Amino acid sequence: MLPAVVTALAAVAGLIRLAGWALQTRAGQAWDQSGMDAVYGGSRALRRVLGLLGEISIGSAGLVLAVCVGLALLRHRYAAAIGAVVLVGGANVTTQVLKRVVLERADFGNLTVVSLPSGHTTVAVSLALAALLVVPRSLRPLTVLGGTLLAVVTGAGTVVAQWHRPADVLAALLVCLVWAAAVVAVLGVRRPLPPRWAGGIGDVVAAVLGAVLAGVVLVAVGVRPAGGWSGFTEAALVLGVLGVGTAATVALTARLTQPHSH
Repeated sequence: MLPAVVTALAAVAGLIRLAGWALQTRAGQAWDQSGMDAVYGGSRALRRVLGLLGEISIGSAGLVLAVCVGLALLRHRYAAAIGAVVLVGGANVTTQVLKRVVLERADFGNLTVVSLPSGHTTVAVSLALAALLVVPRSLRPLTVLGGTLLAVVTGAGTVVAQWHRPADVLAALLVCLVWAAAVVAVLGVRRPLPPRWAGGIGDVVAAVLGAVLAGVVLVAVGVRPAGGWSGFTEAALVLGVLGVGTAATVALTARLTQPHSH
């Protein structure tokens, strides 16, 4: 339980710090805007990215969550089923409340509309993390890989589509991590289990592979540096940060939830 509590508190602190820097400082806004502008999608790539993002709706999210809950119930994992619902619902409600009610964006010439955290990213990541609560151990590596792939493509896709800035995606990852760790902590109170760190490298490898495959997918659909080869470094840095952040979130959640899988 202690690792989950520490993770949740660290994610909350990180979210507060990130939001303050990205929304309330001139340097943070400038970096964030530059990061969004660095990644380019031509008309063909943009159509494909928008098509993918269009599939992430309340209906599709509800369907995936229902599958997760159904799987947990079939395996008599009733607490995990409830945890999956709480994780997805809590993360997505938190994201909407933060950007619609709580957070404000200072006026430094980059619009004052709050888009942090990213709603689409929250949906994709929360579903990926919820799946880790309910899948059998044999499917966990595939779940880590597929969840990371989906989450990176979704988060980076919102940046390519100019819907969100990089910090919006990172904030969504932190929101989801807070809820995932909180759910694991509660499950640990109900059913204390010793941590199992065996296989941790496998989770990391699967998450990294998922992020790399996501990068391949983005390049394959036509995502390019906005400044051509001269802008390669900045574009690669932006996508790299999003990929590493997503892979770390999924891999860490896999480690936290691993003792509760059987």
